[in-house]
Amino acid sequence: SGIGNIYLGLEFHNTDAFLELGAYLPTAADESVVGAFPEFVDRAEAFLPNSFPVIFAGNYDHKGQNGLVVRARGGLSMWLPTERGLDTEAFLLYGGQIGYTSPGFDLLGGLTGRWLITGENLDFGEASFHQLAFAAAGTFGQFQPGVSVRIPVDEDLSDIVDLVFGVNLAVKLPR
Repeated sequence: SGIGNIYLGLEFHNTDAFLELGAYLPTAADESVVGAFPEFVDRAEAFLPNSFPVIFAGNYDHKGQNGLVVRARGGLSMWLPTERGLDTEAFLLYGGQIGYTSPGFDLLGGLTGRWLITGENLDFGEASFHQLAFAAAGTFGQFQPGVSVRIPVDEDLSDIVDLVFGVNLAVKLPR
């Protein structure tokens, strides 16, 4: 057990879109890198030791009147080294999801990915990582329990992790 990198960020919202700008403070111990394997596509920055990751991304999140949800995300993640001898790495982040939302239940699925754009002599297949992601959540008053499943698509990642199963509980605080 341990604490990963602490995230500080800002979001700038419009009707269906928002920009995010954030950084992960370099608080992760070397042992926390193990946490990056199941989270590599979406949140490797949270567990990366000896680095100061910075993220800038644009998001589209549309919720239709019929309950249809469409999401898209694209951005850049820069891993700035905090120790000599390490290289700065840059990734393009991208993904798309579709789902359904109602007052009592949410369902979402899609594909997310990251592409190492600073990798030398790597083609897209060698420098990119993708996963299928599915999530479901219910609403019971202020409590929102949920489950998620992420399945690596690329062989490099699926050799390490077959799938990631998550259980979560969100609590909406009164305004």
